[in-house]
Amino acid sequence: MIKIKPNTKTSISLKDGNLIPSSKSTRIEEYTSRPKSSAAIVFEIEKKTQNLFVKLSEIKEDLDIYLGSANDASVIGDNEGIITDLTYTSSTNFGTENEFLFAQLEPGSYYLDIRSNFGSQLEDFNLQNSPGVLTFDTKYFTKKLAKLPNYPLLTRQWHLFNKG
Repeated sequence: MIKIKPNTKTSISLKDGNLIPSSKSTRIEEYTSRPKSSAAIVFEIEKKTQNLFVKLSEIKEDLDIYLGSANDASVIGDNEGIITDLTYTSSTNFGTENEFLFAQLEPGSYYLDIRSNFGSQLEDFNLQNSPGVLTFDTKYFTKKLAKLPNYPLLTRQWHLFNKG
């Protein structure tokens, strides 16, 4: 499990073996084999609430990323697979464009589900052998950059900063 600390930037390769097979299925009984087109990485936010930017870059296939709480996922066996049920936020850019997402996360465990877009998936595609770099960045959005407008109804604009 990757541990995300305040004011850090961590990059990992998809080929490093940190991925576990995942499925969008909502029933464990339907999870029958290790899917090749979807995998997840589990990470932990340590110490305090953090603003997290995630970037998926250097991809050669149309991949999308989905962020959710580990509490909303079912682990199969001893990390043999994960069934993701609820998504906080996602990035579904077209083609091989970089994927980006932002979330403000409280301390706890989360998963980042990486899925191949089925419309573009190659027959022999295997996500766990795919090139790509995941970057977890808690340094970028700091108090120096956080300038909120002086608008009295800003707190009622929940849709501007929805974290699930």
